[in-house]
Amino acid sequence: MPHTTLTVFTLKPGNQRWGLAQMGTSPGPLQRVPGLRFFKLLGSGAHNGFGFWPNLNRYGFMGVWDDAAAALAFLHSTRCGPPTSSAVPKCGPWSWLP
Repeated sequence: MPHTTLTVFTLKPGNQRWGLAQMGTSPGPLQRVPGLRFFKLLGSGAHNGFGFWPNLNRYGFMGVWDDAAAALAFLHSTRCGPPTSSAVPKCGPWSWLP
């Protein structure tokens, strides 16, 4: 049964450039994740929500997986943020939706 996850990433100050770059560089690697049927990278708006100006500190990731086991395997093997820094102090929570 397909399984959908949603998470929100809040970046530490000074990591906005890295976060924005992920919107362009992550799709290739994500297309090769086993069990991931569909994904969408999500931006967020500044101030009152969706508007002209983006919030460069907060992003989202939605994934549709073959099953919960595939999602958990990805979660347990993936670290939020670049490998050499702690750009993402808040990662999640992941929400499991039927």
